[in-house]
Amino acid sequence: MNQRLHFILSVFLGLLWSPGIAATATEVPPLLEQALVNSSREDNRWAYTETTVVRPKSAKEKEDVLTIVRFDPSKPYPEQYTPLLVEGKKPTASDLKEYRKKGEKRAEDLEKGEGGPGGRGRGDGAQLNALIDAEHLTVVADTPTTVTYRVPLRKGAKVQGAQVDKIEFEIRIAKADASIERMAMHLNESMRVMLVANVKSADFAVDFARVDPKYAPVMTRVKGEAKVSMLLLARFSPHIDLSRKDHERVVPYDDRFQVSIGPLNVLK
Repeated sequence: MNQRLHFILSVFLGLLWSPGIAATATEVPPLLEQALVNSSREDNRWAYTETTVVRPKSAKEKEDVLTIVRFDPSKPYPEQYTPLLVEGKKPTASDLKEYRKKGEKRAEDLEKGEGGPGGRGRGDGAQLNALIDAEHLTVVADTPTTVTYRVPLRKGAKVQGAQVDKIEFEIRIAKADASIERMAMHLNESMRVMLVANVKSADFAVDFARVDPKYAPVMTRVKGEAKVSMLLLARFSPHIDLSRKDHERVVPYDDRFQVSIGPLNVLK
């Protein structure tokens, strides 16, 4: 698939991986803040198989493109992404190298508190990007069991170098346990990415589910589409259907040496 299209999709999906989003000036509502922290904490403790189907809808690419990757945050970073199928084909040596680089980049981003699925697992939200425009955040629905927030991003907010302040979220949260039930992302105006690409519209819906009743819900599916035009009159209207299955609870790589310190017994 066109590398520029890959990058554009990664900008939007990167926001969905960690929607969060600590405020810069005005504080976000405690329920929303806790839900984002809970989601970030859980995402880094699950291995899963991710299947992405992209329908490019362009003159050159008319067939669906299928990619399957196993993600396991318990492994060393270069080994966390294992491609099983890349754009409908068996992974090449070049593909394997690229996914190793992706794991290494995840380590770098997490060290800086940026990007990647989940965080370091600290659970305090300190690593979340300061993207929310908390001053203009609103409640769009409030029921006895859930509350839905409209969450704009602050002016000048960037992801992977792309300005994303024209994007907003709607996030529905269960009041009982501060867990995200559903999230939608909408692009209000066209935005420029990589100087040569113009994203005219984008809408994604994100589903969360409990893969184990003992733990908070995790993101299980992303569906949506975007309209993109590039220089030389290239146009794409990609439709994306991403799903995560076969979840396995794991210990994050950075937590592998953590131990609990018990009472000190003096030998006599």
